[in-house]
Amino acid sequence: VNANSIILDETEANDLPLSNGEIQRLKLFMTLHSRKKIILLDEPTSFIPSNDSKSFLSKLVSEHKDSIIFIATHEQSLRDIITKSIYLGEDCGKSGKLISSKINVGFV
Repeated sequence: VNANSIILDETEANDLPLSNGEIQRLKLFMTLHSRKKIILLDEPTSFIPSNDSKSFLSKLVSEHKDSIIFIATHEQSLRDIITKSIYLGEDCGKSGKLISSKINVGFV
């Protein structure tokens, strides 16, 4: 598959005969080349090596300076790439209250 010629939505990507890691890489490629104003990523680099995940996120952040990017990850090594972060740590079971107290917002 030539990555430069792929134009798919997420549903089509899920229907391809690919491994979970290949699907994740394809979705990351599509995210990198999108022009969304808000990007939500849940464990985006769980299927790729640590060095590659840092490289990907650095490129994503640099190419989407006008976007808001939310990333949920367990990889502490990625924190230096992100400009603002909320660390939930051991209290993640109480995340709503913790986030609310840290950034002074409420939840519905």
